[in-house]
Amino acid sequence: MTGTITPRRIAVIALLLIAAAGFTPAVAAEPTCAGKPVPSPGTSTHSLRIGETTRTYRVYVPPRHSARTPVPVVLAFHGGLGTGKSMEKQTRLDAVADAHGFLAVYPDGLYRTWNAGGCCEKSMEEHVDDVGFVSALMDRLAADYCVDPRRIYATGFSNGAMLAHRLACELADRIAAIAPVSGVIMVSSCVPARPVPVMVFHGTADPRSLWEGGLGAKDPRKGTRASIPDTMATLESRLHCAQQTSTIYQKGAATCTSRPICDGGAEVALCRIEGGGHQWPGGEPVFPGMLGPTTQDISAGEVMWRFFERHPLPASARN
Repeated sequence: MTGTITPRRIAVIALLLIAAAGFTPAVAAEPTCAGKPVPSPGTSTHSLRIGETTRTYRVYVPPRHSARTPVPVVLAFHGGLGTGKSMEKQTRLDAVADAHGFLAVYPDGLYRTWNAGGCCEKSMEEHVDDVGFVSALMDRLAADYCVDPRRIYATGFSNGAMLAHRLACELADRIAAIAPVSGVIMVSSCVPARPVPVMVFHGTADPRSLWEGGLGAKDPRKGTRASIPDTMATLESRLHCAQQTSTIYQKGAATCTSRPICDGGAEVALCRIEGGGHQWPGGEPVFPGMLGPTTQDISAGEVMWRFFERHPLPASARN
């Protein structure tokens, strides 16, 4: 008796013929980060035990975050005497994360400061290992979220900006690019494993970290601060940038210029805020009577994100 040839039989016969010929049907690849829980959108607080010390941090998850698609991370370090919570409010980075789909992470410094090398206060005096904390934090984030290890970036304000500069020196194999705001380099030496792209934001009327160098007359701290021209010259020399310069943003008091041709595909950029104070451009003003005006002619978060997007970590940089 001859059986009816159904579409199902045809499919089975085809698979048998393919197998007999030595071919294996393609199997869909397992989605990246499959099996990880999908975190709830919004801000959550976390702790991380490092030796005898418990460190804390906040993570903002945008609404469109997926546990199956690796996403970028922006580490945002608060200024001296600040907190991760105050940094979240000051920078308005959550809205930028919503627009572009990255995780915004706001760590807390011990003693509300960071050990950036030559600054600041008790964290420096106690030799707090903030570089080690950031490295451990990146490991934890990779374990808890679907993180793209080639797109982890660092920014910071004031003392936090100084820490971002230090991370570019000591974690160049993990931090793809940095964007310090109102803070200069405070490490005495820097020999990074690779050229790290840098975008600097600074106001010409910053009363704490003076454009021309030094500390303001009313600043209670001691020590020195490099000028912004000297800071940019140091960065351009470190990354061996060509002399070619281009303007990449201009509106009102804000002008961003770039040296786009540097070693390893890196870039050095400066966003000059004419008359700007010791503030986060486009952010929430903080003590304007003491720290000066905050421009709304530019969103530091939006502009640095465009810079970050151009500079993922080279595949060769990962250990």
